[in-house]
This record gives sequence, C-alpha cells and structure tokens, in this order.
Amino acid sequence: MEVQIRQQVQACADQEVRSKMKRRCMVIDIEKCENCNNCFLACKDEHYGNEWPGYSVSQPLHGQRWMNILKKEQGEFPYIKVAYLPVPCLHCYVPSCLEEDSYKSHKIYKREDGIVIIDPEKARGDKELAQRCPHGAIWWNKKRQVAQKCTMCAHLLDDGWKSPRCVQACPTGALTFQNLEDDDLDSFIISNRLENLPDSLSRRQSHKTVQTDKTGITSPVRTQATCNFASFEVCFIEPCLSFF
Repeated sequence: MEVQIRQQVQACADQEVRSKMKRRCMVIDIEKCENCNNCFLACKDEHYGNEWPGYSVSQPLHGQRWMNILKKEQGEFPYIKVAYLPVPCLHCYVPSCLEEDSYKSHKIYKREDGIVIIDPEKARGDKELAQRCPHGAIWWNKKRQVAQKCTMCAHLLDDGWKSPRCVQACPTGALTFQNLEDDDLDSFIISNRLENLPDSLSRRQSHKTVQTDKTGITSPVRTQATCNFASFEVCFIEPCLSFF
C-alpha cells in the first residue's frame, strides 16, 4: 500500500513538472506567405557548409528543402488565387519516424521541448530512416550517408536564440515562434484556431501520425501548427465589379 501511495505521489509530481515544461511551437499563417523563399534561403545559409555536431552535418547545396513551400493555384483567368504553404519538419507530437528500433538505438529522439532530432552519427548509413516521414520531411544525404531534416535550429535555440533562422528571416509574419508551458500552449492553440497539416498533404499515406488528445486537438499540433489553412485548401475568389 505504501509503495502504491509513493508511486501515485511520484506520478503527480511528474505530471506537475510536465505541465510546467516549456515547449516550442512554430506557427505558419498561410494567408501571409508570399513565396519569397526567405525562410528557405535562411535555412540553406545556416546549414549548407556548416557542421553542427550532435544536431546535423552540413546540408547539401542542392536537392534538399528543409523548408519546402507548396503552391496551389485555383480558379480560372482572370479570377485566380495562389496560396503557398511552407512545410518544414512538423516535429510531430507522436513522430512516425520515431519507431521502436530508432528509439532504442537513439538514432532519432524527441527532446523535452518537442524538437525531434536525427543523431548525425548514430543514424549514419541507415537510409530507411529517410522513408519514414509521411510528409516527406526527411532527406537522404548521399555524400554523407545520413538522413537529415529540419532541426528547428536547435543549436541556436540552445545557445539562447529566441527563434530559428527561418522565422527571423520571414518579412510578412507568416512564420512566428512560441515557447510556452504545456497548458498555455494548449490555450494558445485553441484561441488562435490552429490546425495540423492534414493527412491529405502527406506524401506517403501508409504512415499515419494524427491522433486526438484529451483537448480534442489532433496531434502533432504541439510543435508545428498552421493558421488559416482554408486559404490553401478552399478558395473563394470575389469577382470584380464593373460599372457602366
């Protein structure tokens, strides 16, 4: 009986610690994205030719888009609307890439702040890791023989930076960054009507990552969330009015 009580007390303490733990969340407002590609260029500038031990090896100059901007055209001339959707790694709440084998070997791990990291040394040579992401966010570096993806510039955040390079480079506010405790983050998500990237945009439908938690919000909304997704999925083009 005493052991059970101790376990319950410890469980409550652990829950309290988790509730006070800050998690990071990047918010993508689709209505504000103009396809300037500043986020992509900032990412390339930070990671091409630079080694970040423990986080990532150098990103190739060509072939990888850690911030991949999708484009959707709707309507017919002259009533046309184009929407853009920046898609980095979602750092999922329940990562599909973090399967049992990679978890035990620590090739891929999820940090307490929600960021998912591929260990550049332990994951070397395991090409299968690049096939696990349903959104196609993991890339294979053929030269270095390692799977790579967006690290959310964790090396900079750990050094005291307030946001990743892509967020800093965004001129329209389409990318913003939050660092909140769990309860505050849930409230922020609900009050701003944030959503997940839907499965309909997944590149490989065999992997399912979306699960519903107790708040009714679908994971993985904790670390990446979209705002005004209807601008990309549904289009309304108001016709011009001419007066004679």
